[in-house]
Formats: sequence, structure tokens, C-alpha cells
Amino acid sequence: MRISRRTIIYCMIISLLITALVLAYIWSAPYRLKREIAQRLPINSRINGDFILPSTTGSKLSLQQLHGKVVLLTFGFTACADVCPLGLIRLHKVIERLGRDANGLQVIFVSFDPNRDTPYLARYIQHFDPSIIGVTGSEEEIDDITTRYGVVYIKEKTKTKGYNFTHNGYIYLLDQQGHVRKIYEVNAPVKEIINDVHLLQKESALADH
Repeated sequence: MRISRRTIIYCMIISLLITALVLAYIWSAPYRLKREIAQRLPINSRINGDFILPSTTGSKLSLQQLHGKVVLLTFGFTACADVCPLGLIRLHKVIERLGRDANGLQVIFVSFDPNRDTPYLARYIQHFDPSIIGVTGSEEEIDDITTRYGVVYIKEKTKTKGYNFTHNGYIYLLDQQGHVRKIYEVNAPVKEIINDVHLLQKESALADH
């Protein structure tokens, strides 16, 4: 049985169309994933800003130094009895469960109580995870960064003539360029944070190709 030339040409056209559709789907997959990540983790342009502050590493730290890494940023004070320990324990679990992927993550704890915390910050951070970096600075520097990140903390006198703070304990997710992509409550599920870190790491990998 002879196959006509027209049938052969028709089959070739159909084959080329199928190949083109398959290739278009493959090439568009990274674009679709990148768009999905951007929708799930939009850039928050109202909250941002670099800082350069003394850190528990022994030298000053800036966010710009951490470009290329996902950053989880939180604010508090070492005498905090509940909010800060809860948040830092959660962040330790994130680091632990990420495994090797934690190499692309940096957790930063900013103390807004420099007068009391400066001598003890490194030791305090070690209790939770040695990879966490603590930073603090002058009252003016702390006022500046907390204002830019919308951190609410209220100083209150105690019965022992000391003082305490009421604060929100938010955790900020920053991408590899330092943009805020999400803000978590202090009791956010560890799994949710891990999933979002992975999404930003995938987004960065797609941008590199």
C-alpha cells in the first residue's frame, strides 16, 4: 500500500506542531513557576532598607553583604520572656529542617534594647542556634531600622524600677536582593516558612539560567 505524498507531508506537519507545542510547554514552565512565586510572595516595597550595625560576628553587618542569600529577620530583646524565645525556637527549627538548603539562608535577630543587650547578645543567640547572627546599635540606629520595617515596640516600666517591652515579634522574609517578600506572625507554621524559603531559592535558580 502506497502512502501518498500529501499524507506524508500532512503527518510531518502534525509531528512538527506536536514537537513545537511540547517545546513551548517545556520552555514556558520556568516562566510559569517564576510568575507563580511572584504572586505568592510579592515584593513589599513599603518596607525595606539596608543597615550597617555591630554584630555578634565581631564586625559590622549589612544586609547588602547577605545579597545572594534568603534572610529571615526578626526584632526583640534578650530579656523577653515569651515572644522572642518562641520566634527564635521556630527559626532554629527552620534552619534544622532545611538541612543543606540552610546554607543559602541567614537568620538575623535585631535587638532594640542596646543598653542592656550589647554585652549578652552573642551568648543569648547561641542558646537557640549558632548560625543566627545578632545585631544591635545606638538608639538612633535602632529607631531608624525599626521605623523602616514597621516594628512596633513599647517600653514599659516594671514594678522593680526596671523596664520591659511589648512588641509584635514579626518575622520578615527577605529575598536574595534584600526585598521583603512576606511577614509572618511569631507563631507561623515552620513548614510554611520552609516552603517559602524553598520558593525563593527556586526563583533565584531560575534567574541564573
